[in-house]
Amino acid sequence: MSSPEYRRMKSEAFAKKSTLTALVTLVVSVLLPDCVLCLMSGHYSLYDDLCDSRPSIIPVPWDCTGYIRCDTSIGGRVRALWTLCDPGHEFNPQVSKCVAGFTGCLNPYEAAVTFCPEFAALTFLHPGSCSMFYNCSQISSRGPLRQYESECPYPQLFDADIWKCVPRSTDNGLADFCGQRSVPCNPCDYTVGCGASDRCVGLANGPQPDAKNVFAPDYIICQNSTVAKATSCQLSGQIFDPNSLQCVFGVRDESVTEYCAKKPYAVFADPYHCARYYNCSQVTWHTGLRAKQNECKYPLLFDVITAKCVSFHDVKCGTREEPIQPCDYILGHCLDRPECIPCQASCLGLPNGYNSYPGFVLTAYHIVCENGRTVDILNCTKGLVFDPQLRTCGSQISPQTLDLYCAQNPDGKLPHPSECSLLYDCTHLMVKPNFPKYVSECKYPYLVDADTAQCRPHDQVECRDRREPISPCDYLGNQCTSPQCTRCDLIMPSCYGKLNGFYSVINQEMTSSYMECRDQRVVSLSSCPGGLIFDMVDRKCVDTVSQVSMLQFCTNFLQGRVQSPGNCAQYYDCTQNLTTVKECNYPDLYHVETRQCKHYTEVDCGGRRVFLDPCDSYTFCPHGPCPYCPSAFPTCMGRNGAIGGFNFDPRLYYRCIDNRMILGQCQTVYNRDLKRCNESSVASTTAVALQSSTPKTSKFPLIISCYLCDYKMQHCPPDSIGKTCTPCHERFPTCAGRTDGPWPLPRRLSPLYIRYNRSLLLVIHQHSDSTPPALRALSIMQRKGDTSDGGECSYPNLFSNGLCLNFKDVSCVLVSIARDPAKFCGQYPGAVVADPLHCARYYNCSRTGPAHFGRPYLSECRYPALFNRQTMKCDSFITVQRTAGCGSSKQPIHQCEYSAYCPNTQYRTCSDCYLSLPTCRHLTDGIHTLPPGRLVSRGFVYCLDQRALVFSECPPGFLFVSNSKTCVLKGTLPLLEPPEVK
Repeated sequence: MSSPEYRRMKSEAFAKKSTLTALVTLVVSVLLPDCVLCLMSGHYSLYDDLCDSRPSIIPVPWDCTGYIRCDTSIGGRVRALWTLCDPGHEFNPQVSKCVAGFTGCLNPYEAAVTFCPEFAALTFLHPGSCSMFYNCSQISSRGPLRQYESECPYPQLFDADIWKCVPRSTDNGLADFCGQRSVPCNPCDYTVGCGASDRCVGLANGPQPDAKNVFAPDYIICQNSTVAKATSCQLSGQIFDPNSLQCVFGVRDESVTEYCAKKPYAVFADPYHCARYYNCSQVTWHTGLRAKQNECKYPLLFDVITAKCVSFHDVKCGTREEPIQPCDYILGHCLDRPECIPCQASCLGLPNGYNSYPGFVLTAYHIVCENGRTVDILNCTKGLVFDPQLRTCGSQISPQTLDLYCAQNPDGKLPHPSECSLLYDCTHLMVKPNFPKYVSECKYPYLVDADTAQCRPHDQVECRDRREPISPCDYLGNQCTSPQCTRCDLIMPSCYGKLNGFYSVINQEMTSSYMECRDQRVVSLSSCPGGLIFDMVDRKCVDTVSQVSMLQFCTNFLQGRVQSPGNCAQYYDCTQNLTTVKECNYPDLYHVETRQCKHYTEVDCGGRRVFLDPCDSYTFCPHGPCPYCPSAFPTCMGRNGAIGGFNFDPRLYYRCIDNRMILGQCQTVYNRDLKRCNESSVASTTAVALQSSTPKTSKFPLIISCYLCDYKMQHCPPDSIGKTCTPCHERFPTCAGRTDGPWPLPRRLSPLYIRYNRSLLLVIHQHSDSTPPALRALSIMQRKGDTSDGGECSYPNLFSNGLCLNFKDVSCVLVSIARDPAKFCGQYPGAVVADPLHCARYYNCSRTGPAHFGRPYLSECRYPALFNRQTMKCDSFITVQRTAGCGSSKQPIHQCEYSAYCPNTQYRTCSDCYLSLPTCRHLTDGIHTLPPGRLVSRGFVYCLDQRALVFSECPPGFLFVSNSKTCVLKGTLPLLEPPEVK
């Protein structure tokens, strides 16, 4: 640039400033002698871009002595006018005004990093040298120059008035634009561009410091502005002092101060420590460091060439001490960290990669090592622990790590990293279900204290990141280990989600058992005293069963039973009237655990009252006072060992055992005189001795009056007959017109039959329990053979119309109902009889409405259920096959074998049905293509025992692949292989 042109540009720049500007500049230079970058008041066109179209106030981040006022008063064009704050004040951008004592002004480099990304055309002065400036378009670093830093080439300088690099000349007026910025004199005073031949330019002959590596062992010998020799101090540990120009031991503070006075922004390496350096612009320093001295952030090292802290991989320390461990640094291991890296976190002697934190082995803490340096300190995700053998985080400690730990600590214990009830115990060497070697668990509801690795009460333990089990089933020892195991939540009590207090125990509702809940945990299991039961609604021990509680119980348990608190033989049944008490056959008692009547020797009544005399039993007097019982059944109280017979049945006899009357039955008749069973029905002195052991007990017959229906209390109200009340003569048999002997119960199929005795007593008997259940509910329609004198037919015969017939004659019943269902059901309106031809069908005489399947009263189970001939109900085909079976009747498998499917409105013929619905016949259990046998299909079917239980199509765009048993996207179909031929 020529001198005339330069003078023209300068005159234009100064013409933009008023006389006031010169005055302000003078004031600034007097009042702010150390202000290197302070702007002068006036228009700065270069900063017009900082303003928008509206008048506003803009801070200059590197100069807080004033602010930019965006002015539009001249021609509407926005101009950036610099306005200076009053002396002693600085501009605070947060409140947009000049204030006293403001200390938040950014240094120039921080300002560049903050504002340059938004204002790429911005340029402003650099405080280090008159040859340097900040250029926001310079986004990458160049050698020793950082991002956004630029420098004029030697010997040019940066003019603050025209914002350009200009030649060095005598008429430039350097003082006008360099101000207090240092003026570089020779090439090596520039940050870049100092060549080997330039290092002696402007220097006196003799020893001189190397401009690129001052306070170092190396120095140069200058001769006539050229480098005559490059040499080093002779003695180890010596450095060349740039002020005294001599080799000395150690860096002298006064030499650094004197050097920095000449070069206030110089940065040079510490000659003895590879992570430390000197920064002449630094005004404060750490107490552990020397004047102007600083230290790189750990594990960075200081590079002499770039004069920067860089990765330790990129630095050659030479004779400088190379720090490795965190505490080899005085300050660097604390920089840019919330906490200093502890000296303990050392990687010395550890391999590269992840390692346990020294002193915190088998915790979540671990360190990352590289070349002996701790490059990072990490913490595993919550609930995980660092395994030193696997060198990774996991939810449990690996067996190989535990083996190593327990070899060194044979009695050691460690808390489990993710489970608050588990711990590792080196003394537990046996492998148990759910518990591998070393793994142990606290008893419920105890938890493991992480600090002591001991089991303690749950309210004294903080689980923190470990999963805290609450219910018993959350504990590993209570969880299933095999498919045959009953799920824990179905049998174990739980207080999860419950408030503190008392509650029923699962599967023991409405019994004497209850539990106490505290903090959602079962803290105790107790029983009500004296035969009382724990009411699941009122949640307390009671001596009566309320209707509300029974309703709640039976809603949850449709087949449930509840014991009577006051009588060990009585119970309530959810399948019958909820408020009517039921009673076991004497002398059986009600077994709470199995909810069944059992022999009295097998039952613990738990405080419930036990009635020993048969006449105390509700069974004998269900409809009021029972004056006939004592005359029929003598007492056994205090008569243990006594034997006797009965007037109402010559086959029955009794023995008194445990103050109870135990019935026995002879095949013919009981001889009272000989106290033996006769061998034949003809009276004979020959008799069979009774067994000395307890005889096979016979069920006690029910004895009631023949004339119950003569009492008005048994009659139905006039408006309820046939609606809500069954007439008395249908509920109770009558003696009218009957001779003594056995007779069937009127108008019902039942295992019971009656025997009249002297027109006073009705003795109601029941068939033997050994009779097959499917036969017990049937009665034969025609008389055949001779009647027995006894009240019970011998197995396997059945009683009908005074006759005991072989059970094979039951086919007569089936023939009768198949021949005329209406007539049969008219005689037995409550009967339920299995269809002999089809295992899914049955006759239900109580069903009303139109005839189904062409036969009145014929019903059919829904596919794939079958009719259970034991329970006389529709049941799962699996249950039926495993219990009653189908016998010789047809067992339907395909849906179309059920009348509900064909023919109907959807399938006019069964052929249409078979063509439309999938079949699983001859297929194995599991998932198959639809239709079966293909490699790929649009859908799939789930088969079980040759029945199609579920069939479905894949989503649009997907196909079912038989090999993988999944629906896959059409475009990603795998290479299909043909199925293996077996």
